[in-house]
Parts: sequence; structure tokens; C-alpha cells
Amino acid sequence: MEYSVKRDAAYCFCCRWFRSGNQSLGGLGNVFVQPGYKNWQKATQPGRGLDGHDRFAFHTACFHPWKLWQEGQLKSKSVLHQLSHSQLERNRVYLSYVANLVRFLVIHEKPMRGTDEVIGRDNSGFFLAMMERDMANNTELRHAADSIPKHCTYTSPEAQNELISIWFELLQSVIVKRVNESSRYCVMADETRNKNNVEDMCVCVRCIDNMFVAHEYLL
Repeated sequence: MEYSVKRDAAYCFCCRWFRSGNQSLGGLGNVFVQPGYKNWQKATQPGRGLDGHDRFAFHTACFHPWKLWQEGQLKSKSVLHQLSHSQLERNRVYLSYVANLVRFLVIHEKPMRGTDEVIGRDNSGFFLAMMERDMANNTELRHAADSIPKHCTYTSPEAQNELISIWFELLQSVIVKRVNESSRYCVMADETRNKNNVEDMCVCVRCIDNMFVAHEYLL
């Protein structure tokens, strides 16, 4: 278990770091992964709280990969130790390409998914269609893609959403750094109602750099 002093909440280590991307969260599994467990009055009650989480199927599914990882670390059989240097380089080439392709499509506001998620099909979507084109023109990328295990191609919606979240966090950290370095800044917010009659809030920050040039960033 992990404990956050700032949030006064408990988290399950193996559920946070060793859950599969396609595992659905719910019930006790969700509490110990995202918001954190805070119901301390029932934390030690039999079948509830900490004890109940240990018996949860979601926890069991994450516990075994964690133990396998620990055994691999003790025996120096982690993925990093088992892969050759050339394979690691191919993995980096492939993952770097996928991450930049996701970034390109997001910047240009293009839909990634199609109705037929197979490379080579007519309706595979922008993401797979561009992958097919680039692999046809880049032998290094094709070789890297062929060497990737089929269960970790990073082409699933979950992998794409995770890459988008990573890019967003990186961009947000750059914006925050620029705002902190600016002499003056202000925050603006506005709401608009979408077609589902739900209010969406947009937050924008304006700052002035050391050359007295104003910049606006959408958060």
C-alpha cells in the first residue's frame, strides 16, 4: 500500500502501476487507483476497506504481474536485461514514431479511428493509414514495427489516449514554467453550453515575457 500525506489517502501500488490498459475500473479497484481510499473508520473491518481490496478480482489481476516483475528484478531478467541493444533501439524508433504521429493528428484535429481497424483496409482511419504509408516508405520503421510484439503495438484507443495525456502534461508543464517566469499574468475563464446541455469551461492564461510581449495559452 502507498499513502499520500498531501491527500490523506491510501493507494494500492500494484493496482496503480501494473494494471492492464484494457482493465476496467470499478468499486474498490477504482478507489485505490484514482481518488484514493479515505474511509479510515472502515479501513480495518473484515471484508471491507483494505481487507476487501485484497480479495477484489481487479487487485488479484494486478498482483501477479507485480510479483513476476519483482522476481525478474531479483534475477536480472527484466525486459531491459532480456532485450538486446538493437531491439531496444528499434523499440525506441517505433514508439517515438507512434507518439509523434498521435501528436501530429491531434494538432491538426484529425480523427484517428476508422470503422475497420486493420492496416490496409479502406476505412482504417487516419492513424493506421498514415502508419501504412510511412512504413512503406521507411524500411527502418517497417523493420521496427515487425519486431514489436503483437500485444504492445500501441495502436489501441487506450494507448492513443494515454499518449495524448502525456503530450498534454508536457505542454502544460512548459506553459506553467513560462507563466512562472513572466513578470505579469492573468487567468481568464469562460463557459459555454454544449449540445448535451452541459457547461464546458475554457481556461486561458495571458502572460508578458521579459521582452514585454504578450502571450496567450489555452489550458
